[in-house]
Amino acid sequence: PYDLAGVLKLYLSELPDSLIPEACYLKLTSFNYEDTNIFQLIEPILKQYIRAPNWHILELCCKFFYALCVNTAVTKMKPDNIGISIGPTICLSPALRDDVEALMSGSQISAALLSCIIKNAPLLFGWE
Repeated sequence: PYDLAGVLKLYLSELPDSLIPEACYLKLTSFNYEDTNIFQLIEPILKQYIRAPNWHILELCCKFFYALCVNTAVTKMKPDNIGISIGPTICLSPALRDDVEALMSGSQISAALLSCIIKNAPLLFGWE
């Protein structure tokens, strides 16, 4: 799974924009991700701002990430680990990733955001 994750991260970093558009990400930066109700607060924003092609790719990525987390005894990967390692690539636009200050301040938020999305992926994407 680690080689696949590396290839996926490289692919995502080469996209012209992040899966979560910058306008959506900027709306999500002011939330407290320690709040137990955070998902209910961010879900409508995600659904409003993410276009269908990005939504589909995000769902496929989350299926992979969720499977890694379900098998954490083998993979040693939890949503927080995945958020830290790939969150900035999925959540930060190339312009924000190229800005060192924005990248540093955005890394924690993007990690928490992706972790939240992974934990709630079955609800967000309507998986049975």
